[in-house]
Amino acid sequence: MLEADFSGDAVVDSEIVAWSGYSLQDGSLHLGHGGDWVASSPIARTADTFTNYIANFKMVGNKRDCYYGFGLRCNDQHTLMNGGRFGVPSAEEKAVGIAIDIFGAANSTLGDNIGVTFCDNGANGNAPAFTIARPEGFDPGVNTAFTVADSGDKITICIEGKELLTIELSGLADGNYTSAAAYDANGNELFNGAVTVLEEGTICFYQRNNHIIVSDFTVSELTKAAAPSDEVVVHGASFDSIFVNDVLNFGEGDGGASGKLDNHDRTVDGSDGSVTSITLRGWIGFEGQGIDQFGYQVGDSAPVFADSNREERGDIGAIRDPGNGGEFADAYRIVIDTTNIKGTKSIIACVKLADGTVVKIDESVKRNGEGTTPNTSFTFIGVPDDTQPTTGGEEVPKTGDATVAMFAVLAVLAMGAAVVFAKKRSF
Repeated sequence: MLEADFSGDAVVDSEIVAWSGYSLQDGSLHLGHGGDWVASSPIARTADTFTNYIANFKMVGNKRDCYYGFGLRCNDQHTLMNGGRFGVPSAEEKAVGIAIDIFGAANSTLGDNIGVTFCDNGANGNAPAFTIARPEGFDPGVNTAFTVADSGDKITICIEGKELLTIELSGLADGNYTSAAAYDANGNELFNGAVTVLEEGTICFYQRNNHIIVSDFTVSELTKAAAPSDEVVVHGASFDSIFVNDVLNFGEGDGGASGKLDNHDRTVDGSDGSVTSITLRGWIGFEGQGIDQFGYQVGDSAPVFADSNREERGDIGAIRDPGNGGEFADAYRIVIDTTNIKGTKSIIACVKLADGTVVKIDESVKRNGEGTTPNTSFTFIGVPDDTQPTTGGEEVPKTGDATVAMFAVLAVLAMGAAVVFAKKRSF
């Protein structure tokens, strides 16, 4: 869709539109490089609008003043995406698009946070906004890789390949989404409210009294996830092990972990606080594409992925045999820290495929040939929550009544595998 060319003397105007004064040096786009940050171009945007795409780019700035960042779902005008929010002067300036401020100086209120503003062509200072802490180790003054996956009603932003946040949009009417909810990588809600966001828009880069450098900017088509029964097909899979703390398969020997979960009503009881980790181990291969990352999902929170969940095994050749997982198979060893999981939650292993599709590893995934995909899902009973909901929906402290508490635990155990968990978010 786009592979920006910053190697010449000027940007290709069918790809990038920039305010005059920008500079191209060493295959990179420079904004605000001169003494006058306005004269040396405060903003550049794509010539085209996009939807259903993955954008990759690198960005670095000199952390001098105000802030800098990138904008999504922007319009095709030179609006002031670079001004008027988080305490920076000229709050009446107007813009259209989702502004991602990756840096804010001392004259802003961002501190060590990243700012997100849903600029709606009203005063930027009044637009809906929220902040999220910078990821550990991220320095906006160091050249950093960013990825944006925009599937229309969902936008996920990653820094150096790790998810920063996801924005879910709804209420599409007359070319604009009217509501948004945002979550961090652990599924914690950061924002939920009314917005005005274009159905599709340009991608822009902006600075306010800074020098920023943008390079390696590409936009490619995002293949949307299809229903698992339609396109996502497992070539072969094995769920070998579940470790509860250091106990393998409930002491019943290696192999066939799904069946051994069945023997225990697919439930792990850590309500006394004794269970600090659960490890899932096995391998899986899909038809036609490789696996980007392995992860897991707790309840209705967003799946958590990490490169460390892929296991390097000496028998990978056998795993990738056509009679087993096939050429795209990989092994996983997913370690789940359960110390902060309170109450009763569902847990399931997940994979993120090369095209961005997220698949939960259970029996609903179509398998090539006979049999079904091993089921990694189970119920974990953590230590009780400190609060419990009333019939009116408010949370009140628990009474501590031993009889009531015992009745609640027995009721949960009796439900066993029949517990059904409501989905807040779909993948």
